[in-house]
Amino acid sequence: MDHEYYMRQALELAQQALFEGEVPVGCVIVQGERIVGRGRNRRETGRTALGHAEVEAIQRACEALGGSIVTDAFGVVAMVAMTPLLTIQLLGLVYQWKVNKAKLAQAAEDEEIIDLAY
Repeated sequence: MDHEYYMRQALELAQQALFEGEVPVGCVIVQGERIVGRGRNRRETGRTALGHAEVEAIQRACEALGGSIVTDAFGVVAMVAMTPLLTIQLLGLVYQWKVNKAKLAQAAEDEEIIDLAY
């Protein structure tokens, strides 16, 4: 089993979740050399507490295997990946920079107002 390949697949799903504004988690479920389930976080877009990558991947694996992953789980491996924390931290910094830039622009506009009440 090529673990790196399957982890890359899970990481790609995590990146898709991130681009959709979700917590960047992806999951693939593998049986033998075949991916039988894929999932990514959809809690925000789906507005559901059950929108976790693992839950989605398990559901799809059950459909693919034609039964219960619990009873038919021999040789099944779940691989879960989250995009690197550094990516999330950098996005937070970019967001904070944009907020600060907007605040500075607003403050500059406010200073241009001349108070003639004196």
